[in-house]
Amino acid sequence: MRRSTRPNRCRIPLGFTLIELLSVIAILSLVAGLATAGLAATTDSARLREVQARWRDLDAHGRLLARREGTVVMSVDEERRLVRLHLRSPAEPVASFALPRGVSGRIERDDGRVVFDALGRSPDYAFVVANADHTLRWQVAGLTGCITEVPP
Repeated sequence: MRRSTRPNRCRIPLGFTLIELLSVIAILSLVAGLATAGLAATTDSARLREVQARWRDLDAHGRLLARREGTVVMSVDEERRLVRLHLRSPAEPVASFALPRGVSGRIERDDGRVVFDALGRSPDYAFVVANADHTLRWQVAGLTGCITEVPP
C-alpha cells in the first residue's frame, strides 16, 4: 500500500475564525446598546406614571379621610422627597409615598399644599412631576377631584 506524502488540501473547517467571532460580538453589542437606550426611556416614563398613580390614590385617600376625620392636608416635602397626608401637624403623616430617584414633584398653589375640608373638597390645584427628560402636569378640580393632564 502506497502512502501519499502530499498534504490534504480539502479539509473541513473545525471552528470559526477570529474575524467571524469578533464581528458577531460587535453586532450583538450594538443591538444590546440600542435595546438598553430604548429601555431607559421607557423606564423614565414608567416612573412618572407610577408617581401619577400613587398621587391619584393619595388624593382620593385624603378626600375620604377628610370626610371621616375632618381637615386633612396634602403637602410635598422636597428635602425628603415625600408626598404626604397629615391631619393636624406635618410631623404626624397619615399616609405618604416617596418620589422615585431622579423624580421631583410639587403642588402648584400659593403655599404649596392642599387642604381638604370636612366634605372632602379642596381648592383647584395642579401637581407637577418631572425628571431630567419629561415634565407632566395634572390639574385637579377641587370640588369633584377630577384629574386632567395638561401641558406643562
